[in-house]
Amino acid sequence: MRIGALRRWFSRPDVASGLKKCYTVFNRFYGNSAAYMQAMNVEADDDDDADDDEVIATLSNKDDIARVRHEGVVYSRSRTHHGNSQILFYPNGDRRHPPLPALIDKISRSEGEITLTVRCYRERHSQIDPFERFQHFDAKLYSSQVANSTLEVKLPWIKCHFAAYEWTKKDTAILSLSRVSNMNMIVH
Repeated sequence: MRIGALRRWFSRPDVASGLKKCYTVFNRFYGNSAAYMQAMNVEADDDDDADDDEVIATLSNKDDIARVRHEGVVYSRSRTHHGNSQILFYPNGDRRHPPLPALIDKISRSEGEITLTVRCYRERHSQIDPFERFQHFDAKLYSSQVANSTLEVKLPWIKCHFAAYEWTKKDTAILSLSRVSNMNMIVH
């Protein structure tokens, strides 16, 4: 069933209230609709100052943004979607330095600019990284703990999402999920 047809079916007045709750959850994960936004007291982003940045769901408290889309990629605070909160970013936007892994704690907007409040993964105590010798495999070991202190990150500073794998109880392997070029690739 296509998503549009499913949404129309859920919005029919004769659909049971339990299914309407499923509809609310469905819309939370697959996009906003007028019915969902009205039911959940959610406002759409009417501010066009943010170029390609789109606030996907802003709660009635405008300081508490659940998700934002930037250059076609969705970023979420960790309590909304843990996987979409895992980012690699360039400190202060300086691409001469390697990106740091972090979790997004909060997404806020001030004067039309969106800012992420993040907690970085801590460096490991051991200096041996088994991924170092694989130059084209963008992975690195970090401590499994994140810092208690937070940093402010702007959307253009983000490189990509990352995947995390528990390497040991103390270490986490961080694998960059950098987007591949839009070029068609031919595999023989």
